[in-house]
Amino acid sequence: MRKQNAGCYFGAACMVLALAVESGHAQVFNDLASFQTAAGSVALETFESYPPGTQLDMVPALGIGFSMLNDLSSFPSVQLRNSTGGDVVSGTNVFLNDIDFALPGLGTIEFEPLDIGDAIYAVGYFNTGGDDTTTLTLYDDSDNILLSGSSVGSPGFVGLVSSTPGFRVEIAEFTGNGYFTLDDLYVRVDPVPEPSSIGISVALAMLAVGFRCRRNKS
Repeated sequence: MRKQNAGCYFGAACMVLALAVESGHAQVFNDLASFQTAAGSVALETFESYPPGTQLDMVPALGIGFSMLNDLSSFPSVQLRNSTGGDVVSGTNVFLNDIDFALPGLGTIEFEPLDIGDAIYAVGYFNTGGDDTTTLTLYDDSDNILLSGSSVGSPGFVGLVSSTPGFRVEIAEFTGNGYFTLDDLYVRVDPVPEPSSIGISVALAMLAVGFRCRRNKS
């Protein structure tokens, strides 16, 4: 009987551990199809609906808001690919870490969920900066890195999918002249689960294991 109880407790611990491992699941992708399969329902912004020269402080359709660039007075801008150089994935517009065409650019592109109750669970884009490469990083609510990946070539895709809520995204240049563009931005923003719902899930799992143990004992 003691061995059976030990097995029950071990089973419960394994189940809780499995839930914890699953909640921290994260992946980096360099191809769009695999990213979309893992990410599920993602929203897409192609930047084609904005006139060239438009600075974006937010994209409501994606549920995100952009931080100012490092000049602390401007936001990333939509520009014609022919004006910026590099490549394009769809249409004629790309998204630039600058507002004009003078080198270098104005640092990283950063964004967060618009709604304080939301989090980012998937993000991806095509790097279209020609010979530039970029790094995509997702941060948690304590500003610790959840995961990070780099674009490969141009146009090269990089995408991140995490089951742990992300609260800030940073797109930074990895190699190049400080001036980079991207196209076709994919984002999945969902409400953050209430802590009570997570606790209830774990508690129900423990009860199920305990009930099974009692049945085996009887």
